[in-house]
Amino acid sequence: MQFSIITVCRNDLEGLKLTRDSLYGQSYTDFEWIVVDGKSTDGTSNWLKQLTYTNLSWVSEPDNGIFDAMNKGIRTAKGKYLLFLNSFDELADDLVLQKVNDLITGSKGRLRFIYGDSIDITDEGAALYRKAKHHGTHVRGMFTQHQAMFFINNPDILYNSDYKLVADYAYIGRNLEDIDEQGIAYIDMPVCRFKLGGTNESSRFRALKEDFLIRKNEFRLNTFLCYTLYSMHFMHTVLKRVLPGAARLLRYKQNRLVNN
Repeated sequence: MQFSIITVCRNDLEGLKLTRDSLYGQSYTDFEWIVVDGKSTDGTSNWLKQLTYTNLSWVSEPDNGIFDAMNKGIRTAKGKYLLFLNSFDELADDLVLQKVNDLITGSKGRLRFIYGDSIDITDEGAALYRKAKHHGTHVRGMFTQHQAMFFINNPDILYNSDYKLVADYAYIGRNLEDIDEQGIAYIDMPVCRFKLGGTNESSRFRALKEDFLIRKNEFRLNTFLCYTLYSMHFMHTVLKRVLPGAARLLRYKQNRLVNN
């Protein structure tokens, strides 16, 4: 099996349906869908019971947060590559998996990490094209959305749930440190449609502190650089709160508004 697509959710049945529609509309079908539900009370488990897809597996039980749930998905994944697509996230179009598989096939199995662009959806429903930065900039911050990354399935690399908000940042770094440049590829297209917001954004100042610890302890950057990057991101976060339009212009200055 080529892809394991892991979806974690809790009390977001409508979002889960949106993700399902995105996956089962794909032209490429060699994937499994793993749903890890945190014991929802909105009818999610009853809905999952009614689905008859042979490539679907799911569990509905309490967990210790989103990253604990993602680790459950990793431990059961059978695909060669992992994609983390949470409820309400979508693939950008029906050809995403086909195009990524073509890239993998052309590399003769050499690739261990693939990433692309994203379409970010604002609270107002606007769709903004976000061009990925080079993966070599990862120590500075997220170079594309987590949902736009395909990871080689390595069960020895898990999310460190000690980081409550940005364990995905540490997970990405751990994957990249074990891969040489020949094993990494950028695909020039949007991979996902990502709804902006979430816990990371609402608790952004706490997340910045975790980013600092990850850079210091996981990426082993010197303390001065860690503080410099922390200060830069802190000021950007303040700008987003005070002048959201200006912050958006900075982030998407080379990107464009796209049609929904």
